[in-house]
Amino acid sequence: MLSTAIVLVLAFAGTAHTACNRTTLETITANYISAQNLGQLSALPALTSATTYLDDDKPIQISTSILTTPLTIDSYRSILDSFTCTTFTELIVASSPKQYVIGTRMEIDPMANIVTRMETLSTEEGDWAFNATGYAYWNSREKWRYVVDEVMGTVVMWLLFPGLDRGSGRPSPDSHMFRVEGGTIRYIHTLSTCENYGCGMNWTLPQGPPGPMRSKEYGAVGIVR
Repeated sequence: MLSTAIVLVLAFAGTAHTACNRTTLETITANYISAQNLGQLSALPALTSATTYLDDDKPIQISTSILTTPLTIDSYRSILDSFTCTTFTELIVASSPKQYVIGTRMEIDPMANIVTRMETLSTEEGDWAFNATGYAYWNSREKWRYVVDEVMGTVVMWLLFPGLDRGSGRPSPDSHMFRVEGGTIRYIHTLSTCENYGCGMNWTLPQGPPGPMRSKEYGAVGIVR
């Protein structure tokens, strides 16, 4: 009995974890959105010279990243995980001549309240299912009602998608975000980057929001009923 108790204590000790303050995560994501809007790294003071930055799964200097380009952000949404000290922010840039749908994942040091790792997927014209106008439209119609808690009923998967880009031999950086309501998937958001235009597929997406949504038309934003 004693040996079992010792094993349990050691197991819990091995999984000890320092959670983040949710308010801190809210502040950091708000600063990130402001920094992207201004194109100024200084607007995100949680960044340090030691912050690891990846753009489409490739390590680059953050000083050369899209974060230094001012963008007019039409819509955004952040998901916060205070247990793992990570955040995910979705940005939609649809009203500018150069359109983007951007997903950024940040890992936060819970003791120092700094960003240790930032990963960004910047999707644009030519990436799979890209349609910022349609993305923004359907995003604005979604009703994300939930009980205020750390659990938002949402999960984001950050992955490498094998075989997505028909013209590339390596998996494509990708994220899938799922919103669950009543035990079923209600919304699906995807960000899928391509090395080749259209991921090597010979089909295009119609522009603009009118008409009923079909998966082939608006693959980037799905509504599951």
